[in-house]
Amino acid sequence: MFIRVGWLDAATANGALSRFLTVRCPQTIVIGPWSHGGGSDTDPFLPPDTPARPTVAEQVEEMFDFFDRYLKREAPRSAESVIRYYTMGAGTWSETRAWPPEGSAPFVFYMSPGNALSEVPPGADGGGDSYLVDYGATTGTANRWHTNIGGGDVVYPDRAEEDRKLLTYTSPPLAADTEITGSPLVTLCVSSTAADGAFFVYLEAVAPDGRVTYITEGELRGVCRAVSREEPPYRMLGPYRTFSRRDAKPLVPGETVELTFDLWATSAMINKGSRVRIAVAGADKDNFARYPLRSEKPPTIVVERNRRFPSRVVLPTRNRHKAEK
Repeated sequence: MFIRVGWLDAATANGALSRFLTVRCPQTIVIGPWSHGGGSDTDPFLPPDTPARPTVAEQVEEMFDFFDRYLKREAPRSAESVIRYYTMGAGTWSETRAWPPEGSAPFVFYMSPGNALSEVPPGADGGGDSYLVDYGATTGTANRWHTNIGGGDVVYPDRAEEDRKLLTYTSPPLAADTEITGSPLVTLCVSSTAADGAFFVYLEAVAPDGRVTYITEGELRGVCRAVSREEPPYRMLGPYRTFSRRDAKPLVPGETVELTFDLWATSAMINKGSRVRIAVAGADKDNFARYPLRSEKPPTIVVERNRRFPSRVVLPTRNRHKAEK
């Protein structure tokens, strides 16, 4: 198999990586900074008009070469599976035969008082942040979801203004360049005034000048939170859910529950001096249905951040420990 996908082309990278981990035939997977169809560069750390590299014509030639090698010429007797991936913000390409790549290490940030992310687990017995969902929040119409249904460019503008509509948690400035490659995993310990809700989490980088750059996101509907113990049909990059009606679990207003879900796979470099931000939303009006359904009154959610309910995010980092040394 030869598979080409983009980090910001809907969730196609997740599909390619799950197939890589599930199917045993040799696979070459290329994950780059491309829109659907590969016509635009979508690295959010570069100017929006950056041309795609390789060009579409060069991408087609690479596919022709694959078919020529296996259909016209004598194919290699053995072929190894490999993933070639681009790291956004660094502009570099890497190659791996395992996913996540060797050298990956989990790094945990905890939601903390003062809208902060901290490396220290919460020690207090109580503490949480109340957020009235803003139904006007959006990631726009030039994003990862819209390119998948039209092939347009992916442009996430500075998110600083939009983040004022959200509940955010921001780390101190990073002491070293930090590569995040893999599937971040978030755990929100939340309660709501409604029996259902849409929960969005965005991973962002905050530059020293205050500009906020979108990296990736994840979303989960409240009633779909139950993690299944069944064997999934293919290898998952995060918790497995059936999304079947039998597993639906309505929220009990005022009761704290744990929502653990992965963000869409990514590879991005956050430079020294920048900060990591987690932004929590309850709506994305231009891309997803509103939950609870037919509700004009937005719910209020509380994100707990205490010893009993430690809301947190686990980032798959690479080379961070080397940089700190």
